[in-house]
Order: sequence, then structure tokens, then C-alpha cells
Amino acid sequence: MMKPDQNLFDVRTGTGLVRLRVIDAATIQVQRGPSEAGFDAGFLATIARDHHEHLSTMEETMTDWILTTADVNVTINKQAGFVAFTSKAGKPLAMEPPGGASWSPRDTTNGDALYTITQAFTRKDDEAFYGLGQHFDGAEHANYRDTMIELYQRNTEVAVPVLVSSAGYGIVWGNASHTRVYLKHDVVSFWSEAGTCISYYFIHGPGFDAVVGGIRRLTGKCQMMPKYIFGYVQSKERYKTGTELVSVVKEFQDRKIPLDVIVQDWQYWGSILFWGQKSFNPKQFPDPAATFAEIHSRGVKVLISSWPIFSILTPDYKEFKKKRDGLFLKPGLPINAYDPYTAENRELYWRQLVDGVLVHGPDGLWCDSPEPTNVEWVWKVPNSRAELDAMNLKFIKRAYHSAVVNTDVLFLTYPLVHAQGIYEHWRKTYKTRLVNLTRSGFTGQQRYSNFVWSGDISARWDVLAAQIRAGVNFCLTGHPYWTMDIGGFYTRSFSPIFMARGGFPKGVKDLGYRELYTRWFQMGAFTPMFRSHGTGTPREPWQFGEPGSMFYDTILGYIHLRYRLLPYIYSIAWKVVHEDATMMRHLAFDFNDDAKVHGIDDQYLFGPGFMVCPVTMPMYYRKDSVAIDDVPRTRKVYLPSHEGGWYDFWSGKHHDGGMDIAAPCPIDTIPLFVPAGSIIPMGPPKHRATEIPEDPIELHVYAGRDGQFEIYEDENDTYNYENGVYSIIPITWKEATRMLVIGDRQGRFPGMLESRRFIPVIHDPARPRGHALSADGKVDLTAPGLAYSGREITCTID
Repeated sequence: MMKPDQNLFDVRTGTGLVRLRVIDAATIQVQRGPSEAGFDAGFLATIARDHHEHLSTMEETMTDWILTTADVNVTINKQAGFVAFTSKAGKPLAMEPPGGASWSPRDTTNGDALYTITQAFTRKDDEAFYGLGQHFDGAEHANYRDTMIELYQRNTEVAVPVLVSSAGYGIVWGNASHTRVYLKHDVVSFWSEAGTCISYYFIHGPGFDAVVGGIRRLTGKCQMMPKYIFGYVQSKERYKTGTELVSVVKEFQDRKIPLDVIVQDWQYWGSILFWGQKSFNPKQFPDPAATFAEIHSRGVKVLISSWPIFSILTPDYKEFKKKRDGLFLKPGLPINAYDPYTAENRELYWRQLVDGVLVHGPDGLWCDSPEPTNVEWVWKVPNSRAELDAMNLKFIKRAYHSAVVNTDVLFLTYPLVHAQGIYEHWRKTYKTRLVNLTRSGFTGQQRYSNFVWSGDISARWDVLAAQIRAGVNFCLTGHPYWTMDIGGFYTRSFSPIFMARGGFPKGVKDLGYRELYTRWFQMGAFTPMFRSHGTGTPREPWQFGEPGSMFYDTILGYIHLRYRLLPYIYSIAWKVVHEDATMMRHLAFDFNDDAKVHGIDDQYLFGPGFMVCPVTMPMYYRKDSVAIDDVPRTRKVYLPSHEGGWYDFWSGKHHDGGMDIAAPCPIDTIPLFVPAGSIIPMGPPKHRATEIPEDPIELHVYAGRDGQFEIYEDENDTYNYENGVYSIIPITWKEATRMLVIGDRQGRFPGMLESRRFIPVIHDPARPRGHALSADGKVDLTAPGLAYSGREITCTID
């Protein structure tokens, strides 16, 4: 039954063979099927691991087999074959119901033994479920309870078959075919169209951070992003020439607006007839290297669009067509895609990208459309979302054709393998860190240095609200980096693109849109990538007014605030790498014991120190600049139960936890609340992320309980951190003695600031201290503070 040195157990039950593989003490793989023939097919999402020590024991009773690790107990019923998981203390976690597994043979063209499979789990009365990627269709709430989620890749829908439960565990579904997850009635059920067997991974937390850590141990750790990508990113569809691209950067700097990244969207290759060609049209970009050099001379980076698809008129397509296994879609479409499932094809794609684009100097990539197909291509307007799904699935399954792999089995994995090729070749070619902004993802893709954005969304208030639940659910699947098109991609509605349902055809000329954009911008300042993008109307800050106008001043105020928060944000980014932290967090990450947070869709955490409460309804203008006079400029906020309570970031007012409040939200205010015990480092004003050192740093300490924070610094854009080339400054607040401790600096790196000044700012209920938004970024940092040269210093504050 036990296979030596493999932590693997095969058990024959009354309903078939069950295999348990112990990945680590908290992670167990379960496989079942009619025989073990399909158990070794592999799963692209997971990384290889080889344990030589035994991590578990197995014992037999009259009715069960019981596997025990240091963290969980797993019971297999001998007769019915169902599996149950409990904690070491005996708390029930996940359990399969009797008869909850099934597999039925399906016809294949190549003789592979494949099955359509189903696996069910019982559901507790108060259990909430999250994850599964990013979904707007059928997901009216962040908690998926009582819904069905269709998993396939398309624009705005990202399929990541990872489910996380408020009961303290996660399920990584080990299948990459077309999948549905049913969360209705008293069970949770996974259905997949094609697989060699039933396979899933159970991960015990019990906290959400521990579950996410288990997902990353199983599927791959995250990479450290360059510091510049946490500054402001300006994009639109599209800058048409190199001259225009440079002029926008100049305008930012003439207006003294911070900017780190400008994005070049598609059609730099020329006509749409040459969609996806990886080269520059000489009329639009006569000297692309000079264009990018000019932008670099101003301290700004460039991301550039790259597509895995291409028109059949392009030279890139024709080069792939010469290969027997070069193309991924069946002939007959005006657009095709390369097949990334061979190393040779990934190498060819990379060579085309380097020779035609990267040789000219862009700093990172925007890998668009890695689904890689959408029914929009057939220009037929569906009548409903259900019809859209049916049309998409029919179209995709007919279009996919690989000479290398079974596309039914690997139906969801194109974005993962495409990202793999980009990452692996980037690491061989460049010493700087990769930024790959992409539109789709799959389990494990976080190991390839991706940001995923929410696709071509529409400019409407309900779509803004939906971004919150989309972002937190995506980040619960192990992927830490998510972003969105601030302001919505489509400002207007038009056929035949079903998703183009924007509500503001006049764009920036409509004060109603300016308000929507400003509220979206406020939320964007508290997401992993702060990026504006869209079509149909300009997106640069000065398009929303001039200095002194409320929308313009608010937009600039949040850009400046983002830059002051970079010491906090970059340190959280390190915790993502080093401690498997998550930057954009559902409230249940930190307050899972407060059952009320499970139903909250319009608040989230940004790192441990901020609860963000976006405004998702108009308060000043409706569409067509119609003024609003009868709406209170407040929104309901729930403050979870928390020792020491909460502080309003803006006013400094203290509130107890476990209660609802009406939070003020005039146009310049997104409600932000800081939990007691938080330490928020804020740096000096700047215009680029690495323009000047983070000196001085204000240390905002929110009293009421002990707190700690670690300030992380490194070379900003190299991989030397992987070899320990970085520094950490530990900060501790001791509530009982009101002592602030700035500890010994750990580590060093070339160019490290040897000494700096810290300015402590203590927030407590008796002396409220707030923050003022500044459109010009000016702030008084003249207080003497504490001189720090790397050795521990302490300060007691009355």
C-alpha cells in the first residue's frame, strides 16, 4: 500500500482506487479513478518536489484508513471510498459525501483514456467560499455561495480552479479542462470535461495567509517586482506615434505630476490588418530606439504591448506557419496564435519579440490576449451572458488545434505556458526584473512574474463595484498582483462587442464620467498596480480639469499619496515574496472570526495597515453632467471586531470595532481606516519611485495595541535580492510602555542609504491626527525626528 520514500499511499476501496500523496504536512493530494493508470499524468500548475523523509503515518481500523501528518488527519472510508479531512484537534474541515465522486469515459481521437469527472464536498451552514480567479458573470458577491461559476478563459473572466473556504482550507482542483464549480444546495461540486482521473490538492490553513502560502509552495513562489511598477502607470488605447508618447511624458513633467511608466498599446506595427506583428511601423515610429531613449532620459520606463495572436498577413505568422506544430488554431480564421506547448515555439516567439521590439529598449511587457481566443472575433451579438458563454465555448473548442497536446485536457493553460516562455527567456536575457502585465491566468502563474488585469471592462458604477470582489477573489488563488483599467476600458456602448456597455459616451466632457473616473482612481491608488487605461476618451490627469478644479486636484492628490506610501507598498511586496503575503486582501484574511465580513463585498484590505472602502455610487453628477443635490455624501462602512479599534486615516478619529458607521466621503475622500497596532511608513514627496532615497520617513504609529513593521529596501530592479542583497529595518511599537523601537538594520546592498531620519507620528484616541490630501504633493517634513545609522534606537512617547 505504501510506496517507500514517496509519501504516497494507494488504497483500494469499494468504489475504486484512492491515492493519497503527502506534499507537506498541510497539503495532501487526492486522486481516484478506476485504476492508477491515469494518476501520473501530471499537472502543469504544480512544481516538482521530492521528499525523502516520511511526513505521515497510516493506520487501519475496521472501517477506515487514517493518514496522519503533523497538521491534519485524513480518513478514507474503506467501503464507500469517501475522504474526510480534520485538524489535529479534530475540527472538521473538508469532507466528501458518499457517492460524491464519479467518472465516465469520453470519446477521444487519439486513444487516450479520458473521463468526464465530478467531485463533491459537503458544505457547512455558515461556510463562505472565495477564489476561482476573476469572475463577473454569475458572481454577484465575493462569497460564491449559492452560485455556479463557469471556468474557461475569456476577456474579463480568468479561470483559476482554486477554492478557499472560510472554514480554514483550500482546494486546488488538479484539472485544466473546461470546468464548472457548483456551490448550491448543501454541496460544493467540481465538474470537469476531460481528465485522466479525479485529482485535487487539499491545503489546510487555518488562516487565509497560510492557505495562500500552501498554494504557492505547491505551485510556485512569487517574484519581486521592480519598485518603479508600484508608482503611477499611464496608459490609453492608444498613443499613435513615438512623438505623441514622448509628448505625454513631457506634459507630466512640465506639470510636475509623478509618473513612472508610460504604456505603448497595440498597432505600433501599423494597420489593424497586421494585428500582432512584432515590429514598428516606420511612419509612426521612425526611430523607436530614440523614442525610448528620450523617455528613459526623463527617468520614465516603457511597457509595450505584445500579443500571442497574429493576423495571417504578418511575417511573424508566416514564420510559424512553416513549422508543422507552429500554430494553435485551426485554419480558416483571419487571426491565428502560436502554439506555446513546445520549447522551440516559445523560443521562436521570443526571438521575434526581441528582434522586432525589445531590441529598441522597452522595459517590460504587456502580454495582451493570452486566452487566446474570444467570440468577439465572429462579430455576432449574443442575447445574454449565458448565450455568450455557449457561443464562446463552442467557438473555442472548434478553434483550438494543437499538434503537440490534447487541448481538451489543457483547455485553461494557454496563459500559463505563454507566461512561462516569456519569463524563462527574460531571465536568460536580462538582469532587470520582468514585468508582464497580462489579461488571463491559471493556477501557478504567479511564479512567472505576472500582473493580471481585469480585462476590457465598461465605464459604469456597477462595474467599478464589481472590481472589488474580482480583485480580492483573484488574489485568493495565490496570485498577488492584480489591477484594472481605471475609469473602465469602454466609455460607450456599441455592437457587436457584447462587453462594450459603457455608460458615458461623452467621456471626459461629461462631469458624470469625471466623477466616476475620480472614484475609480482613488481605489486604484490602493491596488497592486496603479494604472489608468481605456478607449474612447483621453485618460491623462489634465483631461479631467485644470489646477484648482475638484477632479483634477483630487486625482493629483492620490498620485502624490501613492508615492508617499511607497516605503509601505514596497515592503509589503517583499512580504509577498518572503512570507507569502497578499497585498489586496479580503477582510477574511485578518478578520475571519468576525462572521459579518464574509458577506462584505465593498471593502478590502491593502496590506495589513489599510482598510479601503471605495465609493461606488455617484454623489455629485449623473450622466450628461446632471447635478445631484439629494444624495448624502457618506457611505456605510463596517469596522470588524479588532482589539484597539480603528482610526479614520483622514480625520484621525478613533472608532471601536464590531460596528457600522457612516463614513464621510466628499469627492476628495475615499474612506480609509487603519487598525490599531499598525505602523505605516511614509516617505518624502517625489516624482518617480527611485528619484530620491526614502529619507526622511514618517513612522505613523496607530496606538492601542502592540505593532511591528519591517521596512524593506534593495537595488529596486535586479534579481540580486535572491542572493540576500537587501536590507530590512524592523520597527516595533510596545503599547504598554509606549516605546517605539527602530531595530538594528539587517543586511545591506550597493547604494544603500547609510543614515536617515525617522519622524515618529503617534496616533491615539486622545490626540487625533489625520492626513490632508495635497494636489501639489507638498508636506512639512522639517521636524527633527530621530537620526538613524543602522543601530537600534528607542523613543518613549508620552
